[in-house]
Amino acid sequence: MLDISYPYLLAVEIGQRKLSESLARRITWRFGISSNIRDKEAAPMAWDQNSKKLVPYSLEMFRQHTSQLPTFLIPPDMEDAVTPSLRSYGRACHVALDSAQGAQRLGAALHSLFAWFAEHFSSDAAVVAFLASARKLYPRDPGIDAARRAMLGYGYDLAEQYYVEKQKKSQLQRKRRRKRKRV
Repeated sequence: MLDISYPYLLAVEIGQRKLSESLARRITWRFGISSNIRDKEAAPMAWDQNSKKLVPYSLEMFRQHTSQLPTFLIPPDMEDAVTPSLRSYGRACHVALDSAQGAQRLGAALHSLFAWFAEHFSSDAAVVAFLASARKLYPRDPGIDAARRAMLGYGYDLAEQYYVEKQKKSQLQRKRRRKRKRV
């Protein structure tokens, strides 16, 4: 979720390590906190779209954050705010893939897209939701089937590789324990 190890996060929480700017950004983005979380004295705040002001952070604010499309302030003046729709994001992804193909970088772009997909659609529930959305959004499009199968196949391949590596590590650990017992 935050791309850090549990021991590192624990070290930050108990004060053994400082909260980096990049980790603070990831936390505020993921959980919808709008205040400076690096200030230990400041109460966590969140932007309430309804009242158009900062309010104390709560479970309700977290749920609101995770269910709505994010709004971005556009540099340099940070006064222009945009909230792209899902359709706009889809079109922007299409544009990005098309431009990657034109720049002869489509393979690398698809690899990154598949890695993102595998990371965020690894649970059975996420895969079921993905398949349901594909049927709902593109019921008569045979082209979506090939892309869907390629993306799911990539995710399953990664999951299988992880499982095999985990099994190998487990076997190696058992062998080491056996050697220690013999000595």
